[in-house]
Amino acid sequence: MRQCMRCGREIDASARYCPECGAPNTIHPPPAGFWVRVLASFVDGLVFLPLVVLAFANIVQIKSLALLFATMVPGLLYKPLMESRFGATLGKMACKIKVIDDRGMAPTFTQAFTRYLPFFVSSIVALVGSVVMFSQPGFQEAVGLDKIGELQYENPVKLLQNVINIFILAECVVAGFTYRKQALHDMMAQTYCVRK
Repeated sequence: MRQCMRCGREIDASARYCPECGAPNTIHPPPAGFWVRVLASFVDGLVFLPLVVLAFANIVQIKSLALLFATMVPGLLYKPLMESRFGATLGKMACKIKVIDDRGMAPTFTQAFTRYLPFFVSSIVALVGSVVMFSQPGFQEAVGLDKIGELQYENPVKLLQNVINIFILAECVVAGFTYRKQALHDMMAQTYCVRK
């Protein structure tokens, strides 16, 4: 359901005209397809590449819990703040797509955060897993990726993280099969990812 832009009456999103005043029902721009959204996520990943490199160096050499938190916080705030403020992340802007609500406006912060919720849960679980790994005996002395890999393999949070990541992949793939190209996180937030 959406509101008529002229009289404000609730009308079905698929209706061509408002039954109250006869105004045409404004159609949203065409939906952004699955692969352009993947490309936008890739570009967003490039934006965060310096932080990813720093986080990797922290795990392998620096081993600072404070730096671990410092490298995670920007990633937790990026999508909800950018999408509620500008309607798009830098990756979406580069791919000429944006997130809108039923009125065609940028989502509210609540909608943007709801949209980000599965990814937020995944990030929090990853953070907890990293804290567990940092607190394992032998982590501070571990040198080399093979030893750190063993510690990660023994991490009890790893299984939960893998299950959540499989769910996220599945809920994103849904966008390829829905009429308006909505992933489950879009449906939860009542938002749409559209071409500009």
